[in-house]
Amino acid sequence: MGRRLVKSKRIVGSAKGNRLIKIRNPRGLEKYGYDPDFKASTRRRALKKLVEKEGYATAIRRLNAVRVLTRNTLPKYSRIYESDMKWLQREYGRR
Repeated sequence: MGRRLVKSKRIVGSAKGNRLIKIRNPRGLEKYGYDPDFKASTRRRALKKLVEKEGYATAIRRLNAVRVLTRNTLPKYSRIYESDMKWLQREYGRR
């Protein structure tokens, strides 16, 4: 999975101008057993571990950063990250 992630940072365009996305630990999702090639149930189990250890907001931020950085280079994985973000929002978001 490491070769699919951006190792440090990239400037991303937005309506407010370019912003810098910093990823302190590019292996932050792997540490909990997350890989976009795994089945949805395995990925979600890993996301549950991530939320338990580091919190909901951190999990959403990590998924979103990787989703944005892979949008043009690996659109398949970007869609997987987005679907996992939506799942997290349904499971742990506001009720």
